[in-house]
Amino acid sequence: MRRLLLILLLVGCTASGADDFDGDGFLDSEDCDPSDPSIYPEAPDPCGDGIDQSCDGRDGDGGASFCEGSLALGLGASCATTTDGDITCWGAIGPEERPPEGPGTSLSVGASQVCDLDAGGALRCWNVFQDHPSVAEIPSGAWRAVSLGRDVGCVLDEVGDAHCWGVLTGAMAQRTGPFVSLATRKNGVCALDATGEATCWGASTFTPDGPFQALDAARYQTCGLRQDGTAVCWTGDAPSDDQPDGSWLSIGVGDTFGCGLRPDHTLACWGFQADGGLNAPSGTFVRVAVGEQHACAVRDDARIVCWGNDLNGQASPPSG
Repeated sequence: MRRLLLILLLVGCTASGADDFDGDGFLDSEDCDPSDPSIYPEAPDPCGDGIDQSCDGRDGDGGASFCEGSLALGLGASCATTTDGDITCWGAIGPEERPPEGPGTSLSVGASQVCDLDAGGALRCWNVFQDHPSVAEIPSGAWRAVSLGRDVGCVLDEVGDAHCWGVLTGAMAQRTGPFVSLATRKNGVCALDATGEATCWGASTFTPDGPFQALDAARYQTCGLRQDGTAVCWTGDAPSDDQPDGSWLSIGVGDTFGCGLRPDHTLACWGFQADGGLNAPSGTFVRVAVGEQHACAVRDDARIVCWGNDLNGQASPPSG
């Protein structure tokens, strides 16, 4: 009899453990990871760790999450894509100038336009400032990336060659790559190749030593994040007076200032900005972007916070 009871107990324990192997209160058939007790339906899901703890198919808590989307800022407007690929813009966006429907990639905000690429690589643009002349006719084709500056825009084609419009004309409008990314300024552009070498053309060709992992540019200056995590900024044909010291995960640059994400996911800013652009909020973040006179970042709970010039509401993001 004792032997029979022991067998029954062992069988019962095995069956129970198989139903909820990790003991998180959810049956294995309901749990997207039955081996991890911190992962279960509707579990707390911190943004930016690349793990779907809540079993909803995305990183970060649900809803219109900005955790895995992109963030792009310009002169008087800001835009972000949600985890689902939907576009949300705020600031100097007229009611008749709503973002296109359907997911997009390579979101970029300039002085007079916002552009992205649809699922087929076609360029989609809509105006921001109706009283500011458009910098371009929208080029046709299938593109890999788009970048908008003050008076210039550029796209990368499928082989990585750059095609620009606006104040860059003639030979300046084309540049053979292959490039992997672009950063446009007021009247110039810098491009990055797969080895980390930067090439700049237009008003200035100056480029500091790399190699770089990313570039960003605004009206007056360009900054590069080197592959060793250090950063350097330049204006015209010389390094900028104010430089970002230390190590960074990512950086963004405005007219006369910049902000970046430190290795501990806190924010820091440098340079000069009269409207509070250097007053980065405390906390931990997963993404940061900088416009000409304001900046925004995505917190680790997937909410967006902005600071700096808010003349057109560009530093007043939606909740989400």
